[in-house]
Amino acid sequence: MKHHYNTQTRFVLRLFLMVMIAIGMMCAGAVALGTFYPTQLILAQTYSITRATSGITLLDVNRNLPINYSFPSEYRGQFTPSADGHRVIISAGTIQQQYAVWDIFTGRIIYLTDIFPNCLVVNPTWLRDSRHIIFSCQTNIQGGMMGGLNVLDFETGDMNLFYSQSQYVTDNQWSPNLNYVGIDVNNTVRIMGLDGTSEQIITPPNKWQRFIGWEKNAESVLVYGLKSIERYTFATDSWEVLLADFQITQQPVLSPDGTWVAIISGLRTPRPYVFNLLTSELIALSSSEFDISDVDLLQWSPDSQWLVIRSAQIDGNIHYLAKPDASDIRLISENIEAPPVWSPDGRKMSYEIYAVRGNNYFSDVMVWDMLSPPQAIMRDTHSPLWSPDGNSLAFIFYPQQQQLWVAVNGGDMRPLTGDDVVVAGFIFVK
Repeated sequence: MKHHYNTQTRFVLRLFLMVMIAIGMMCAGAVALGTFYPTQLILAQTYSITRATSGITLLDVNRNLPINYSFPSEYRGQFTPSADGHRVIISAGTIQQQYAVWDIFTGRIIYLTDIFPNCLVVNPTWLRDSRHIIFSCQTNIQGGMMGGLNVLDFETGDMNLFYSQSQYVTDNQWSPNLNYVGIDVNNTVRIMGLDGTSEQIITPPNKWQRFIGWEKNAESVLVYGLKSIERYTFATDSWEVLLADFQITQQPVLSPDGTWVAIISGLRTPRPYVFNLLTSELIALSSSEFDISDVDLLQWSPDSQWLVIRSAQIDGNIHYLAKPDASDIRLISENIEAPPVWSPDGRKMSYEIYAVRGNNYFSDVMVWDMLSPPQAIMRDTHSPLWSPDGNSLAFIFYPQQQQLWVAVNGGDMRPLTGDDVVVAGFIFVK
């Protein structure tokens, strides 16, 4: 009897070990699979042709595991995702548009009309922290009266009047920590706290100034006048003239690293320049090969190594690429549909070229890695967007019901949605 018991015990132990080894191998395989194919999510606004319904779809680039979320029943309109892709602003209505804010991952919804019932929300915009929303308020719908700027803290539900007048505020106007914003009011620059307090008019009396951007330490800001760029330092309440007697046509653009200011100068034939904040050197972006004029847009790469320049022409546009020291100036292309989008490290750019073929209008997505000529990723495509790691490029293939496609590491192109789904917009989840 004892011998039989020991044999049975050994058999159970062996079986247990075999099961545990199998489970361990499966876990190791799953870890390895997760290492080689990490989760990479895309949040897309979709329309199902078969069900005739709109909604949000969460897609994994590396796994065919779409998760569909239906819009709250009364919402069918605009898709405005936060920078991290976790939350969206959705809208409904045609004459009197209403808005709600929806966290896809927690399911939480805030209806702006419930918090502020006497306000018709206009132009709700996410701040880069994916937490705050800034919007204008139309308080008299029939008369068209506009209220000021309001800020919603989605995480606490608190809403406050940020500024009493209607203003347009861009991302570069916010301080690095989002506690303050520089706004232009009647050609003067004012600094406001996020909660609507601590208003400070920094522009001297009888002077024309507008805001450029915050310096990285948030201890000073850059502003421009009709012919000057100046720095204001908060601690000393003092001004420093950085560039004088130079005509400035449009708002200058501060580079991401805070070293350069890109400037368009000239009224009849506006031309591109850059100003080095460290050396005070003013550089014209032109060469013997490219005499660039009629400029209407300047855009920095994320690493501040390149500047995209758009020259507006009667029959289209021409885009150039330039090093800020003018050591390398290149032609990108003619007839680019929208400003190019950069990979996070600034080493690759993607853009869409438009053309007319017969009686139809087409666009093709191009990819340029700076080291080799641009390549068309696929015909009849638009809206390219890089993944946070820069290894994937998602885009829309429009002849097939606006399918969402992805190209991984410059190849392995495949659709993420089927023929029965239309993708209206998308963003990578961070």
